[in-house]
Amino acid sequence: MKALVLILICAISSVSVVANADVENTLHQRFLRAIGLYDQIDQQLKAIEAVGADTARQYATQIVDAFPAGVPDEFSDYMQKEMENYMNKINEAMDSEIMADTYMGLITKQLTDSELSELIKFYESDLGRKFTEANTEVSGEWAVIIQGDMQKKMEVFTQEFVDSLMQEASSY
Repeated sequence: MKALVLILICAISSVSVVANADVENTLHQRFLRAIGLYDQIDQQLKAIEAVGADTARQYATQIVDAFPAGVPDEFSDYMQKEMENYMNKINEAMDSEIMADTYMGLITKQLTDSELSELIKFYESDLGRKFTEANTEVSGEWAVIIQGDMQKKMEVFTQEFVDSLMQEASSY
């Protein structure tokens, strides 16, 4: 009889833990939707993809430019396929669920579930929704501006780096 009671207590405790995890998960997902994090992640992913594509094109141009006599059409075809592979890898590496889980892991170190619930009330209000929409749009534009500026700087730095290496390599 004692064993049966112990088994029932363990089973009820397990159900309670699972139920609490589901409630927490629902609260966290509701919070992420309310603050527009998924839209912000989409904006960030687009910006990262654009920077990745620009970087790959820059390197491809440098490779082609390194051959003054030109490259055969077969190489151009190969380079195009490699560019597609590169972009596919970037897209596969950008997992929005991992990004959202990482954000929740960080924010829950700072805020309690009770505080998240209060924030949800604000973000689900008219003003909160308006702020979230504006913030998502601004964040996307901001990321493009910042990353675009950094991309320009990186192109200069990369060119200096490649030029230095090419110069040194040709001296051997």
